[in-house]
Amino acid sequence: MRLSGPFPWLISEKIGFSELYLCLYEAGKSMFDRRDFSEQELIVFRYLCEGYSVSQINKLAGLSEKHIYYLRQKTKRMFGLRGNNAATMSFYLDISKLNRRW
Repeated sequence: MRLSGPFPWLISEKIGFSELYLCLYEAGKSMFDRRDFSEQELIVFRYLCEGYSVSQINKLAGLSEKHIYYLRQKTKRMFGLRGNNAATMSFYLDISKLNRRW
């Protein structure tokens, strides 16, 4: 199996163990693993994944609504995400889990 392009990749559900191991190994070296997210980004992602609105996050985290929208849009553009669909929210959840303190 040859992996091409930036992570994440689409892989077959019939993948063998050795190919899966290779994919996981390569994913571990990807930009998602190396990218340092700010404390504010992690807080916003966590609250978004828990279903809080921007105005609720504003009250809970003390961040301006404009800054919350900025963090969300910056990350969506960085990784080519669109809208607030399930894939985007899953990605935010993955980001928030990068911080071991949560």
